[in-house]
Amino acid sequence: MQKLMIRRSLIYLSTKLKNQINSGYINGVKFLLKRYPKNRLALTNSANQKDGYGAQIQRILSVVAVSNEFNIKFILRPITFAEDQITQTPLPEFERIRELKELNNWLRVQLNPWQANQHDDMKVCKVSKLSGFFVQLLLNFFSSRFQSKYLLLEIEDCYAFTKIDPDIYARLHISLPRTENSFNPKNGMEVHVHLRYANFSIGTERFLDPSYYITALSEITSNILQSNRAYKIYVHSDFGETINEIGMFKHQISIETLAYLESLNLLDEGKKPNRNALELALQTQRALVEIFDNVNICAEEDLLSSIIKMVNADYLVLSKSSFAFVAGLLNISGIIYTPEYWNNPPSNWVKLRESDYSS
Repeated sequence: MQKLMIRRSLIYLSTKLKNQINSGYINGVKFLLKRYPKNRLALTNSANQKDGYGAQIQRILSVVAVSNEFNIKFILRPITFAEDQITQTPLPEFERIRELKELNNWLRVQLNPWQANQHDDMKVCKVSKLSGFFVQLLLNFFSSRFQSKYLLLEIEDCYAFTKIDPDIYARLHISLPRTENSFNPKNGMEVHVHLRYANFSIGTERFLDPSYYITALSEITSNILQSNRAYKIYVHSDFGETINEIGMFKHQISIETLAYLESLNLLDEGKKPNRNALELALQTQRALVEIFDNVNICAEEDLLSSIIKMVNADYLVLSKSSFAFVAGLLNISGIIYTPEYWNNPPSNWVKLRESDYSS
């Protein structure tokens, strides 16, 4: 018992010390960014990532948010690869290239207010940790006063900043491009919902109780009807009815991702989506159609169309998903509903805790 108490005390002290060190680095970076010559510094995202679109765009937006906060130019390095989803039919290579090109073009438009062009005389420094961010700024801070060389910091992510101040994302909205919805914007409301296959892995950190969607949509539709307006509900998901016919050999998925999916019991012995998790996902989707009016399942929808529609939604109900999360971050005027989970959302989002929807 005494050894256990000592171990817990050491873990607590270690965590507290680590948090204090990180806090020191964050304050140091903020101090230097405020004073660094603006015409000699730019930030860029780390290129050649290998995970999904949502995770990569989320990292990019975290860097853009810091650029915006300190009035620093941002240089977008395009996404060059994205993992397949285990529950979706992989695209042929030419379609994959087209998808990448279209998504990068759309991102450039979204992030245009902050973008600069990279020059050959820029000094490029890669930063993977918060401590490296601070050290590179410090090493170049004094020389920036006397040299004309431009410093370009290539940063993997700025989650250290967005975690303690998620409203840093919301402050991007003043400069983001605005578009209109297609569904009768004067009288009708568009409600978009995102379902993620991984969220139906019962008993894991990824699980999201299906009643969350029913609670959120009940509140949303009630509010819309009270205002005497029409609505349509659009459901976006990363799974379909024929999912178990997809062979694993067709997917481009890393060994690490496959191991993670197996740890969540999302793969069966044949390396295909778990039938129990899939059935729960499909049951949830069908339940939404039965319970609510005017529900449209966005089947066979390409990735870019899906995110654009969610970005322009009047109401957006998120899953535990980076892809849905970035759609919420880029949605300027909609009302965003999110479950409480590891992504710390802006304060103006509607956060549903598990106690709000679990029986």
